[in-house]
This record gives sequence, structure tokens and C-alpha cells, in this order.
Amino acid sequence: MKKPPLTIGTTPDDAQTWVKRGRRATPGRKPDTSHIARITIEVTPALRSAIKLHAFARGLTVAALLRHVLEREFATTESSACPR
Repeated sequence: MKKPPLTIGTTPDDAQTWVKRGRRATPGRKPDTSHIARITIEVTPALRSAIKLHAFARGLTVAALLRHVLEREFATTESSACPR
């Protein structure tokens, strides 16, 4: 007997609604108000290595380093500077 394919997500019909909907709540889990959105990007192995080395040299996680870079680049108000 063949198993049905695993469904991970659905393709949105309307992009604006999909973006505004955000993350769905997981039963038994408190909402994390500090987490606003998750973004996935594809980078070359060389760029990935450079990002990881840069973060390690500053004592940051890759996520924290990239948050600082994105905040600095796209901030609409004053935000904290990236640790050097």
C-alpha cells in the first residue's frame, strides 16, 4: 500500500493575505512575541562560510549577525549598531 505524499505547506492563492497571515499558532505552545518572521535565502557555500566566520569572530550567532545587518540596512528608525 502506497503512502500519500507528505504535505509540508500550501501554495498561497493571494500573496498579500499569505504575508499578512504570518506564523500559525502551535497547540500547547506560547506565542513568541520576539519572533516576527522567518526568512529563508539561498547563498553560495563561499558566502555561507564568510558569514559564519564573520559571526564567530564577533561572538555572534549567524542569525544575530544577519539581524543586525538587515536592521542597519532596512531600519526605518534608529536601531542598535552591529557589534564589531
